[in-house]
Amino acid sequence: MSRQALRGNTGTIGLGGTAADLGLIAEHLRDTRDLTKTPITVFDDDTFAGLGLTLNDSQDTELLAGLIRDHRTSAIQ
Repeated sequence: MSRQALRGNTGTIGLGGTAADLGLIAEHLRDTRDLTKTPITVFDDDTFAGLGLTLNDSQDTELLAGLIRDHRTSAIQ
């Protein structure tokens, strides 16, 4: 059976003494569909890990950064 799936988890922690929050993000992307019948995808067996910083200020300042690792080639994007 072929399928596609995205599983992930996020969590947020407050940075003590400030209004800022730090978010932790982890996701696993998997696609086992038949490539002859579906569009080509680069996210066939990959993991994403990232951080999100929210300052909770009047400008609504946010920063999101992360990396994707391909488990088949060990490439990091």
